[in-house]
Amino acid sequence: MSKSACHYILSGDADLLINVVDASNLERNLYLTLQLLELGIPCIVALNMLDIAEKQNIRIEIDACRAVLAAR
Repeated sequence: MSKSACHYILSGDADLLINVVDASNLERNLYLTLQLLELGIPCIVALNMLDIAEKQNIRIEIDACRAVLAAR
């Protein structure tokens, strides 16, 4: 994450965060997602590169992710 993005998020001015997550490398990317959710700012988590994940035989249980992340 860039320094300016981090500064803005931590400033308290952000009303909503959009976190685009690489579905083909989900475990690595969820670390940042969990940190963002801990800030208490509403967050949209968007899975990107689902086609690549499917080609790598990675199956993502969207409902399970939603439950774990408490996203709706």
